Amino acid sequence: MTNKVHMLPNAAIRPNGEPNPHVVELLEDLLSRAKSGEIVSLQATGFCSNDDRYTVWAHSTAEDIYATVGAIEWLKQEYIHRHGEALD
Repeated sequence: MTNKVHMLPNAAIRPNGEPNPHVVELLEDLLSRAKSGEIVSLQATGFCSNDDRYTVWAHSTAEDIYATVGAIEWLKQEYIHRHGEALD
């Protein structure tokens, strides 16, 4: 799923064709952990170099919806904690 969104001021993105080494490293680690069976579900969001936003959902069941919602909320709070100065 992709949607156009407006970036915050001073929020730089990489031009088309320029990979972000940290993102590549993170995704390779996640892939390895998923292949080993360690990661069994994933909810993620990100931004593409053309300003599109994407979201992915990969899970087989919704057995623990409260844990998933809690993890998403924790991620939101952690992001705000790390980048709160952008909100000022």
